[in-house]
Amino acid sequence: MVVVHARFRLKPGSHAAFARLRDPMVAATRAEAGCTSYAVYGASEDRDEVLFVEEWTSRAALEAHFVTPHFGAFVAAMGAIATRPPEVRIYAATGVEVK
Repeated sequence: MVVVHARFRLKPGSHAAFARLRDPMVAATRAEAGCTSYAVYGASEDRDEVLFVEEWTSRAALEAHFVTPHFGAFVAAMGAIATRPPEVRIYAATGVEVK
């Protein structure tokens, strides 16, 4: 399993634009082969920070996601409403314990 945390910092006043980008991205990504979880969270202490938390069955599935048209369009559009490039962390999980 591969886990991704992608943190974005939005420009003030860009929340409506972000929501218009986020919703189709989430729907399209959740339908992709290999995506087991895909969610977006806002920081409670900082309204301009958002975090994408993703789980993929494999690195290959994640790499396939990176070349989808919806991913490319999302990344291009985020350039106009984010204050900087995203901070992306990719974790390779060697085991998962569910309680």
